[in-house]
Amino acid sequence: MASKTPVIIEISEKDINVGRVMEKTEPAVVTPNMLITVPAHHFAIPYVDGEPFEKIRSCSKKKLRKFIGSDKEGKTVSVLYVSQKKLNTLPWGSGNLPIVYERFGGAKLRVGAGGTFTARIKDPKAFYDSLGRKYGVLNSDEVKSRIIAAFRNSISGILTELFIEAGEPVFNTDFMIDELERRINAAVCGKDAEKLAGVFFESAAVTDICVSEEDRIAFLEKYEKNKKEFLKLAKG
Repeated sequence: MASKTPVIIEISEKDINVGRVMEKTEPAVVTPNMLITVPAHHFAIPYVDGEPFEKIRSCSKKKLRKFIGSDKEGKTVSVLYVSQKKLNTLPWGSGNLPIVYERFGGAKLRVGAGGTFTARIKDPKAFYDSLGRKYGVLNSDEVKSRIIAAFRNSISGILTELFIEAGEPVFNTDFMIDELERRINAAVCGKDAEKLAGVFFESAAVTDICVSEEDRIAFLEKYEKNKKEFLKLAKG
């Protein structure tokens, strides 16, 4: 005989303000009197035998069958809880990218750039699933780390291309900041992230572009010693 004590699917209230972004509960068998609680500022996506259902908004001890149907008894349910708190503006930095100048004797300069960007998790299910987890907590530090890494990977090629187009070593990079920002927003922002499922990049800002000081000094020293040869190479 089935127990009359209702099974409640919920997540711990104590974790709400300590950086939890998502949490997927361990599978449980659906019972007729199973209840679900969704904290304020969250929504939940129930999965019955792996099939996702519509979002459940904030509620307290509501019968699960109201949301998934009364015919799901005996099936397996797991619930993905998602915080609706927005991500803050995130920092990004891309450094030590090698630029090789064949026209200057194969001189190599390491370049980098940094700034901020905004993003949002557009598809929580796709994002959570992309991590290869079956269930468990996903905190804000890991979420931010994953999103920042994906953004950095998406813009590294743009930064490299900008330096290569210059045709010769650039050390005063202030004039490149606006152009790099324009290119990043045009190529990466306003669309889904290519390298991270479920994430949408909204906008980006560039605050600095830099060249390795060590490489700059080495290049100038080499240039002074081989000025005639470099000028000849630069003219093609």
